[in-house]
Amino acid sequence: MTSPTKNTLDPRRISPTVTPEQFVELTGYSLSTVYRWIKNGDLKASKFGPKLWRIPKSELLRALGMEDVPA
Repeated sequence: MTSPTKNTLDPRRISPTVTPEQFVELTGYSLSTVYRWIKNGDLKASKFGPKLWRIPKSELLRALGMEDVPA
């Protein structure tokens, strides 16, 4: 499977937050990279339990180079 591109992903259809696994599926980055970015503060995320992370849609769009696309 290929990662979506700026031309194929509709930001309006993305939920306000995504899991790290969804982030990986949409961006193509590895899960270990995503968790490392969260730990280092390079990727904003909120923790809702011992293993429950959520990443804001704005961070996903930034990672895809779509921060200028209306959400």
